[in-house]
Amino acid sequence: MRQSLGRELAAWRREAGYSQRQLAPLTGYARSTLSDAELGRHHVRRDFWERCQRVLHAGGVLTGRYDQVEAVAAALRAAPVRSAQAAREERAAREERAVRQEGSAAWPAVPAAGDGDAPQARGSIVTVQECPACHQPVAVITVLAAPPR
Repeated sequence: MRQSLGRELAAWRREAGYSQRQLAPLTGYARSTLSDAELGRHHVRRDFWERCQRVLHAGGVLTGRYDQVEAVAAALRAAPVRSAQAAREERAAREERAVRQEGSAAWPAVPAAGDGDAPQARGSIVTVQECPACHQPVAVITVLAAPPR
């Protein structure tokens, strides 16, 4: 997509009658930056595309395409993060199902919120402490090791 955008920039430049050497100083960028952008080899900031667009009277075409390229790039960068998060959530759900299937003899059930003033199950300790970051009271649940089988 960057190469396609670069080819579009080169077409606008040629149509306007500029060489790379002539256009570069008008944009405030080096000729090599312009060349790399036209070849799609260099990721340049949006400011570069705005300046080229202004000089070439491209009417929003170059920045619009640049924004599309960046949106696709951001989605591609985010995909592995989303995939890893989904895998972590699935792993946690499997572990939770496995613990539930083992039965309450191995792991005591923690009462639901609202079951008494301080929810505390056999094998756990509940204390209220101050959060070091926000200084608000928080419940800290310490789960003791599971009883031997």
